[in-house]
Amino acid sequence: MRLSRGNRVVALLAATSLVLAACGGDDDTATEEPTVDDTVADDTDDPDDTDDPDDTDDPDDTDDPDDTDDPDDTDEPDDTDDPVDPVDAPCDATIPGSQIDYGIFAPNAAFDPVGSSGALVGGTEIAAVYDVLFIFDPTTLEVRPHLAESLTADNDDFTVWTMTLREGITYSDGTPLTAQLVADNNERYFADEGVRNTSGGFLQYIEETEIVDDLTLRFTLNTPLAEFGLVFADEPGMVVNLDVIGDDANELKTAGPDVDAFRVQPPDAAGVGPYVVERNVPGEETILRARDDYWGGPVCVETIRFTWIPGSAGTYDAFRSGELDVAFLRDPVVNQQAIDDGVQHFYFPQDGGAMINFNHREGRATADPRLREAIMLALDPEIINDRAYQGALNTTLSYIGPDSPYYSDAVEERTLDTERAAALVEEVKADGWDGTLNFVAGNAPPGPDSAIAIEAMLGAVGIELDTELMATGDSIARLGTGDFDIITNGWNSGPGTMVLSLIRNLSSTSPTNRMGYASDAMDALLDDALATPFADLAPVLAAINNQINEEFVSPPFGSTSEGVVWTDDVSGLVPTVSTIFLFHDAVVTN
Repeated sequence: MRLSRGNRVVALLAATSLVLAACGGDDDTATEEPTVDDTVADDTDDPDDTDDPDDTDDPDDTDDPDDTDDPDDTDEPDDTDDPVDPVDAPCDATIPGSQIDYGIFAPNAAFDPVGSSGALVGGTEIAAVYDVLFIFDPTTLEVRPHLAESLTADNDDFTVWTMTLREGITYSDGTPLTAQLVADNNERYFADEGVRNTSGGFLQYIEETEIVDDLTLRFTLNTPLAEFGLVFADEPGMVVNLDVIGDDANELKTAGPDVDAFRVQPPDAAGVGPYVVERNVPGEETILRARDDYWGGPVCVETIRFTWIPGSAGTYDAFRSGELDVAFLRDPVVNQQAIDDGVQHFYFPQDGGAMINFNHREGRATADPRLREAIMLALDPEIINDRAYQGALNTTLSYIGPDSPYYSDAVEERTLDTERAAALVEEVKADGWDGTLNFVAGNAPPGPDSAIAIEAMLGAVGIELDTELMATGDSIARLGTGDFDIITNGWNSGPGTMVLSLIRNLSSTSPTNRMGYASDAMDALLDDALATPFADLAPVLAAINNQINEEFVSPPFGSTSEGVVWTDDVSGLVPTVSTIFLFHDAVVTN
């Protein structure tokens, strides 16, 4: 599904689905469209958690690579006997001088799939270089093959899957895209702690990978995973030509003398995507150049320039002044401003985008369920919205918000009752608690104003907050150490990332369960979510939502959205998982 200009504008999420009004635009599938038998989209890696749904410093936790000289150009591609069928391209050839200027959310730490984290940290730029095995359609909650030809569930419990790749796809140095290369790339997510990121979360469920032939893999999973396909619409579906990284004792080539240079500016033969890296100055700009040997046909736009302007407000100002053609926005106030301005946009809904996280660990005051209940009873989202978001936040008293595609009548809201909250606080104080909690919040808008509103509401029921305001990266680090009582931190569960987000934050065995929460009842519900196709997921997610309320796990106060706006001159953007946008069909008319 391509996002186009004029009367092909994408509407904001309305009711329970994203609406794309597309008139005359071809779907970006192959001329001989492949099929996915018994395949449904998977919940995979969610972008890094953030303090509040505002634009902040780079939330990625990977190391920034050193600047290096550009690597030498690689050889031209070898001819293949069986070229792939190209997708329907909207142009006959690359248009000289055409360029799209794209305002990103945060600087990209490394031009390597294992070092990115969705659109928030490099996913869009990296996907343009490496392409993806599958594409997730957020309007239908389905995946469709792209570099891959098919993905089939081989049994009824979704524990055995067979993937087949397209024939004839090669890197520019002649290296073929093979099943073995896909398997080796999967291993990279576990081979080196320095390059691991959250996008490999579902790869841990792969118990065995069998190479059936050059183009076919069979995966055996250690748990039922009904939506396995979406794993490969995210970073694990961006397959690196490992020969370009540099050889050393590590047979997977995840380290070596050339790896830092590779992560700054991968050579042309690194990926099979529509673009190659022409220039990359981390933190300043990235310029991608269209390749003339893209397997999917002509690439229309010659260059894409990615730049970072801190904050959604500044990014949108640059967009309105004509400095940017496409801008990534992640701030309720700015997002609404773009809607009011009539700007073309596509926003992904994010359940749990604005939340308070409790520390459940023994020894912390918030380990007491009476205190957690009191806070949940006292926090009124409307007060936070008025104080910090100018009324633009989609306030909610449930984790699954009314705008979610998974919302149902079975979703229960938490209640508000300040009298009961005050009584519970007095009970806890009578048992020896001094009435003070450590509170960590963001120092960029709307963090400070949110903190003031939260301090006032909790103060009214007898809770005094010792508040610390800090940058997103620092607060995420603090969250990871467990040194907090309560902290603002969005879980950001999008249409394709809901289940992984919940597992990451709530599973008792998750290494990224930073609240210290553990519940057998919740673990059982999470297992059900993994084994449930998207079409049947709503009641399972409602049960998880209700369990969050029952155990006073973490109070949400708003669902947010993130996505892009674009000018009338741009068309053909393709949305996929983790708010990543693909540019293989993009066109710019000016």
